[in-house]
Amino acid sequence: MVASVLEGDHHERRPDAEVAKHNIAEMMKRERVKGFAEVVISRNVEDGVSYLLANHSILIKCVNQAINQSVRQSIISINTNKQV
Repeated sequence: MVASVLEGDHHERRPDAEVAKHNIAEMMKRERVKGFAEVVISRNVEDGVSYLLANHSILIKCVNQAINQSVRQSIISINTNKQV
């Protein structure tokens, strides 16, 4: 994830956030960085960074759970397909 925090009011800064997200995505494409762009609008940078870190932690947990479940299903599939 490549992210940016914009300070200010959500309604006033929304157009700026859309432009910033587009610019980040274009930079990521140009530099061949895999992932996704995120722009947060917050009252201050500290709150915005805290929000990004909390969301990133939740995202990592969800991805890890999905990977673990996929691995478990693969192991079950391998074990049920073994010939005795």
